Amino acid sequence: MRLFKLLSILLIISSISSCCIKEKTCSILTFKNLELINFSAEDATGDLILTAYQANTSYTQLKNIMKFKGEATSDAKIFKVNTPELSAADEYQLEIVKTGVKYRIGSFTVEKVSCGKCFMRSNNQFGYSLNGYTVNGRSYNYDGKLLIVK
Repeated sequence: MRLFKLLSILLIISSISSCCIKEKTCSILTFKNLELINFSAEDATGDLILTAYQANTSYTQLKNIMKFKGEATSDAKIFKVNTPELSAADEYQLEIVKTGVKYRIGSFTVEKVSCGKCFMRSNNQFGYSLNGYTVNGRSYNYDGKLLIVK
């Protein structure tokens, strides 16, 4: 009986401490959703060119050029643009090809967050979470997608 109690206690302690081994990984500063707000369906579902530039180069050092099309949502004034994961360490320019209008996206802001904590102890790991950005100089809060407002 004593052995059973000892094994039970060891099993419980092992189970509780295992949560500390399965640490949540710290977030990576990326995003992958854009939403176009107040654009016409013709403009938003036409060709969109997203150009990535090296950060802090005033949009002069080109890294990548990507082509997309917007997708309609249940709201007629909102179009979704699915992109691969993009780094908040870069700057971007979105061009609506039909109109030639360009939107510069950058000045990403982050906040330090803790991650990988266990309720029994802290593992002292920290990461960063994206919380803001600008489009053509106008600031926005980041809530899981970048908003491009016409």
